[in-house]
Amino acid sequence: MEFTLQTSQKFELINITDQIQKAVEKSGIKEGAALVFVPHTTAAVITSEDESGLKQDFYNLFKEYLNRSYHHPDGNAEAHILAGIIGHSRIIPVKSGKLDLGTWQSVLLAELDGPRQRRVTVTVLPI
Repeated sequence: MEFTLQTSQKFELINITDQIQKAVEKSGIKEGAALVFVPHTTAAVITSEDESGLKQDFYNLFKEYLNRSYHHPDGNAEAHILAGIIGHSRIIPVKSGKLDLGTWQSVLLAELDGPRQRRVTVTVLPI
């Protein structure tokens, strides 16, 4: 299953947990894992608390990478580097048909070079 979303800012964290849970439910798989992947070199997937202060801390960290000199000619080297460090995928356990996340964990798409349309692929694998 896949879905798309439109980002609206240069750096943005968007909660995609509900869309992933819907993919798990649609799959009918009760025990396994959900592989979440963004096929973009300037976006990433993280698991974190979806809290405004923490999001601001992430933004501040991302912005630190803007003030550096890069060799990549397109003006978005920091987005490529951050996405490479953070990662383009996450594997989340599925138990009893639900994402097995911690109490405060959410799955967030990290937009690092927006605004853009982004595609997210969710593959649910049985055990």
